[in-house]
Amino acid sequence: MRQASSFEKIQVCARLIQQADPRQSKLFYSCFAVYTALVLFEPFGMRAFLNRWGDGTESMLSAIGFLTAIMLLRQLFGTVELLARTRLQDALPPLYERKLAENMQRLSLEQAEDAGVQDLLFKSKRLNLAKAGVNAYSVLCDALSLAVILVLVLVFGNGLAAGMVLLFTAWGVYAQTVQTKRTADLVRAQGSEQRLLDRLFRLGIERESHMEIRVLSANDFLRKRWKQHMNMLVEALASRERQAAWRTTPPVLVYFFLQALLAAFVGWGVIREGGTAGDFVFLFTLVNLFGDLATGFSGKLNVLIRDARMAEDLWQFLNLPAGLRPKAVTQPLPEKNAVVSLRNISYRYPNADRAALQEIDLTIYEGETLAIVGEMGSGKSTLVKVLAGLLPVETGEVVWNAETVALGATFPVTSVFQDFNRFHMTVQENIGLGHLADLQNKERMKKLLQDLGLPHDLEFLQKQLGTEFGGEDLSGGQWQRVAIARALLKPHRLVTFDEPTAALDPKAEVELIELFLRLAENQAKLIVTHRLAAVKKADRSVVMERGRIVEIGTHEQLMSRDSRYRDLFESQASWYAEEVPR
Repeated sequence: MRQASSFEKIQVCARLIQQADPRQSKLFYSCFAVYTALVLFEPFGMRAFLNRWGDGTESMLSAIGFLTAIMLLRQLFGTVELLARTRLQDALPPLYERKLAENMQRLSLEQAEDAGVQDLLFKSKRLNLAKAGVNAYSVLCDALSLAVILVLVLVFGNGLAAGMVLLFTAWGVYAQTVQTKRTADLVRAQGSEQRLLDRLFRLGIERESHMEIRVLSANDFLRKRWKQHMNMLVEALASRERQAAWRTTPPVLVYFFLQALLAAFVGWGVIREGGTAGDFVFLFTLVNLFGDLATGFSGKLNVLIRDARMAEDLWQFLNLPAGLRPKAVTQPLPEKNAVVSLRNISYRYPNADRAALQEIDLTIYEGETLAIVGEMGSGKSTLVKVLAGLLPVETGEVVWNAETVALGATFPVTSVFQDFNRFHMTVQENIGLGHLADLQNKERMKKLLQDLGLPHDLEFLQKQLGTEFGGEDLSGGQWQRVAIARALLKPHRLVTFDEPTAALDPKAEVELIELFLRLAENQAKLIVTHRLAAVKKADRSVVMERGRIVEIGTHEQLMSRDSRYRDLFESQASWYAEEVPR
């Protein structure tokens, strides 16, 4: 993907800032501009005051009034600018996070899981857009102020000294800018390592990892690993900063020397030209103001350069082309009771050595229970993702029966995945996410909970889940039943059960699968598992190996011959065989 131009980076950031709070953004920009201009007017007020010293009461009062008005207006606009900036900084982070989340949802599942995209998202999240916008505008105002001050010094003071200070200021700013760009590029290149460091940090604080880490006594190992990566990153940055310090120190020292020299030149020039004390104070104030602004401008410019590098990542992330999203195809199928037919399906994950699915031909029928079995990595979960419309196929097509399926905005598939979400919401909201139109349909939810053997009163529906937020927690089995209720709430013609019981013991798994089959009795069902004892009641079993369907048939048919299914079943059966004492 091409790099963004400076204008494009400014445009994307300015648009987000404007969208956060249009009124406050306009108020901030206008008040900051007026405030900056009033700072430049203060030396004129001091000059008028000193030059009219002793000219009479009326003249003195006029000068005092002018100076006082400038100072009061500067204070007023500075206060309004500060309030507008604070409100803008409060309004922008939620909008910024929402934009990042919306863009991630726009991408395909392949893109969302890509490490490069994850790096772009991580680096985009590190950009403090509110502070970056304020700093960028401040750099612009400071640059204009420095230009105005230089013109005033050239007109009213010594042009040679002003030119020398300008030369060495530009030298210092340029040297520091080059080093800052190199440092910013280094920080940007460290994105993957920074994401790994963040992940190691989260392992130490997230609830999900606490128990296992403590049982394994892995705290010291993870802490050492975190420290190792942190030291590596810090050392690289420190080395770069040391280089920058050595290269930027000479022009900075020369600049401070010339600034002192310029003050002497100003005094000498005023005396030579027969100027007044007001003229001297006016020029001396401008010189000092120039020095302060130049120092601040250099620091702000360095921050701007680093922000611009992160803005490049933001632009890249927001302008990622949306990946190919599968489209559901409907047409009449030869078998009237067929729900969906997979025709010569193949799929390969990006950068994978081999295809995850190869030449899959399979038809699923109304009311049928189909079991997909096989060893890990055989393509079972990938097949579910293809059916659910999460992954696009490379070859072949997924065809839904036009005579029995009415397609809506999403594929007519609902799923219970192995890594199902545990939303920190109420039970009602956890289930209602399955079909938002039924979010307030408490009676239907109560019926689902009752069928699943969970409490089904209003109090349970309104229970807040998630101990991290002051709620309650459920057992693993209860969470799985809530996930099943959520899946069954969604309108569907096919329901998939993708190893959500992998953490249960075999007996509990069989019981939960039997419950699932009873609830979806008249619907097409697909069960994915590597435990074959749980699928004996399936109408058909499909055995997958290295992305291919190698066997298909009923449990009895596959067990009656020398088959891969039989080998797997007998191998697993031996695990649970009890030794009978003699």
